[in-house]
Amino acid sequence: VMELANGPPITEYVQAHALAPAARIELVISVCEAVQHAHERGILHRDLKPANVLVSDTGLPKVLDFGIARATGLGIHSTSHTAHGQLIGTLAYMSPERLLGGVEVDHRGDVYALGVMFYRLMAGRLPFDVGGLPILDAAQPILYSDVTPLGSVESGFVGPIEQVGARAMARDPGRRYQSAAARAADLHACLEGRFPSATLS
Repeated sequence: VMELANGPPITEYVQAHALAPAARIELVISVCEAVQHAHERGILHRDLKPANVLVSDTGLPKVLDFGIARATGLGIHSTSHTAHGQLIGTLAYMSPERLLGGVEVDHRGDVYALGVMFYRLMAGRLPFDVGGLPILDAAQPILYSDVTPLGSVESGFVGPIEQVGARAMARDPGRRYQSAAARAADLHACLEGRFPSATLS
């Protein structure tokens, strides 16, 4: 038995309610906390995207569709049922290391997807337009191009918010947030007018 999750995808909810930037950030913090909860129990989602985050009437986001998730660590045996080298998921939200293959993808892949979702919610578009492209062509900008800074899309996001966004989508996992919780903490700092860690490194 599972909880019935009702509500629109997070992108549709934000648009329908014309949410201010601060409210959008608060939503993303809640999503980060939910993902951190899964990570602490050894679960990688591997397909985080707006369609898999529904927002209830009370404004509470629910992360769902763990269909291609993996259990890892914490004494849990892997539950990945995808064939070796098989690319399953939504390309626009996949981390560079996952696209390259041959590397064991960890929780920082989910952190990258959270970064893409945040960019879309704040900028109103994806960081890379890969719609309709063959997979090899679509992978190129994700692997090799720099993301247009949020501040260039909307001047109100110049500074800490765009730096937090950029760090979440760093191509090198080592330069990315090392947990969803760390990302949430920096978003809290932005809301409270404090300097997030992304501005200090």
